Amino acid sequence: MPITSGIAPVNGWVEVGGQQLQVIHCVVRFTAVGGDNTLTARIPLTPYFDTVAPLTGTEQKITAVVQGQSGTFQLMEATIKLIVFELTHTQITIQGYQGLFKLAERKTTDTWTNKKGSDIVGDLVQRAGLPFASMPSKVMAGKKVGQDYVKLTNGDSYFTVAQTLGHLDGRRLYMDEQGTVNYKPAGTGGGSYSVHWKKPTRSSPMQSDCLDIRVTHNLDASAPQQSTFSGFKPSDKQVKSGTHTTPGTGEPKQHYQEVPNIEAEQAQEYALNQAERSASHEWEMQVTVVGDPSIKLDGNMQLSGTGTDLDQSYPIDEVQHSFGINGYTTTVNAKGKKGGGGGGG
Repeated sequence: MPITSGIAPVNGWVEVGGQQLQVIHCVVRFTAVGGDNTLTARIPLTPYFDTVAPLTGTEQKITAVVQGQSGTFQLMEATIKLIVFELTHTQITIQGYQGLFKLAERKTTDTWTNKKGSDIVGDLVQRAGLPFASMPSKVMAGKKVGQDYVKLTNGDSYFTVAQTLGHLDGRRLYMDEQGTVNYKPAGTGGGSYSVHWKKPTRSSPMQSDCLDIRVTHNLDASAPQQSTFSGFKPSDKQVKSGTHTTPGTGEPKQHYQEVPNIEAEQAQEYALNQAERSASHEWEMQVTVVGDPSIKLDGNMQLSGTGTDLDQSYPIDEVQHSFGINGYTTTVNAKGKKGGGGGGG
């Protein structure tokens, strides 16, 4: 983490319409757990009122930029959706979204034949004009009808379809800092960011390279997670099912879902992904460090120094950059099951 090399002076601003605007406070939030990335900037009313007030239309952009010892980084370019003029407080708040909103704005009534979830999501993302990167799904999507697997939608938003398929496939839908829509499991980007904490003793104080570390242990998620998917297949006159149980302690937590006309291979894969997603909530960590624009959603946070089960790898769920007149910090939310790793969702 950058704090190990010392704290350097930082600056940050937003750019609107080719003009650089100094911020009072700006928050750039990347998330892989169910929503669009956001940029919220608070700027002085004076001297920027005449720059912001004339903005109209659906394509106005705002870009967040930070500058530190190692260079200048563009954190995010977002489309402006709301501008709040706080006249008595003499400030302006601008809120923008990065791009997944385009999937929420479009609806689909379609049929896909013999396609995996990653194929369907890729089709929808590309219809919206967005770049796409994925890790292929393992099983076909939809019901088995005759010799074909058929996936139907009926007025659903692209985003809803993609999120639903992601839960079944063990994939997360998120947009990276480059504006590419990703459909991948948690923590598969290969990046690892280490943080350290050592408890105080009589002879030495607490030691850490972070401004704040908080770890939450969810005891329900530490129990075995038993997931079952099943459904009646009329052509075979049989119930097809799949069950997966994660290791744990205590009475198993039962998760059951019925999906008509499901195949055994689908049922087993869906059960595995549901159980792993539930187990991944056992350990949740929030870390705040000196601002670091290199931390990405597809990476992992590695905690060390506690000498307990807390020392493990946590796949990243959210990254939030906060900068302004009080400096620049990065807050990361991550979670994983006992032993490290675990699917996000």
